[in-house]
Amino acid sequence: MASSLLPGIPLAPGQPTATIAQNQDIARRESRGMMENANHRGNRLQTQDEGAQANYVIYVYNLLNLEHVVNQPPLFPAFRIHPCEPGHKFSVTALPAYVKEPYEKPGDSERFYKRLDGRKCATSLLNPDIYPSAEWSQQLVEGPTGNNDCSNTNLNAKGVFWSLTPPNDPRLESEIALFKKRVVKTMNSLVLQGDALAAQNDKKSITPMMHFAMDYFQRQAEWHTTLEHFVSCPNCGERIKEGISYHRNSGGDRCIIDPERYAKMVSLSQIAVAPAFEPAAPAEEPKRRLEEMTESELQAATASETVDDLTASPEGFVKVGELSIEDLEKLIKAKKATARKAATAKK
Repeated sequence: MASSLLPGIPLAPGQPTATIAQNQDIARRESRGMMENANHRGNRLQTQDEGAQANYVIYVYNLLNLEHVVNQPPLFPAFRIHPCEPGHKFSVTALPAYVKEPYEKPGDSERFYKRLDGRKCATSLLNPDIYPSAEWSQQLVEGPTGNNDCSNTNLNAKGVFWSLTPPNDPRLESEIALFKKRVVKTMNSLVLQGDALAAQNDKKSITPMMHFAMDYFQRQAEWHTTLEHFVSCPNCGERIKEGISYHRNSGGDRCIIDPERYAKMVSLSQIAVAPAFEPAAPAEEPKRRLEEMTESELQAATASETVDDLTASPEGFVKVGELSIEDLEKLIKAKKATARKAATAKK
């Protein structure tokens, strides 16, 4: 029986303790091979041809004043979709055309990467129920889709969608219109759910999204009251939000409260000095040139500030409303000077 090299640990019968190579050159080659394999773990040079770089990015648009944070590690541990601020059409966040996903091979601790279609990643972030679809139109599909196990995370229904259309492209307007219709359906459904829960006296089950839907439609109910401060309009007396520059009254007319702020909101070519109350636009009267208007008519235009006649310029007709009161006064002075020169020439 072979003796043990370590006290108390016997060797199995017949287990060799050393080997003698017949050829030392072969032994050295095998030794170097084992060492190289241990040092480099048997890796070989690997190359990957990813092809031409994509000439586009993926835009994620949000139409509502709601912020969303999507957690999908390891690629997107906290993907933030910013809210659409008041006064803006949308907020936008960009994703690359391709995303590199890390992975490991079995029995190997080295990290490798494979390229994923960014559109599939966007679908997974916004509506994982239809993943791995990369079709844009799938975002508009309503009702159960895919496995129907992630329907509560469907951001498409809340006005968030991905697109290859840049923000400054006119074609984006038609896409926004489609998702606005989708948002209206979602908000209507939430309002109906809130009404049903309130009818059952189960107000504790009414969610913040149901209250958001009521604010979206500017509705009030017994189960939802607005937290915004309302005041009486100084012009018409109707109930309005505090701080607005104008509103539509019950008759459908535009009631202007702050002319300066209102003028900044609309095109300056449509208004020069805004009256406190702007009635519905009357039918257009026949166009008249400046040289056809008398001095008294120009004086009347300056005094009333409501004349819709057209004046002439070298380029063509220009609305009186496009000119300030100072400009009209200059025109009157010029007409007087022309009249004086004509009278002097006759003498």
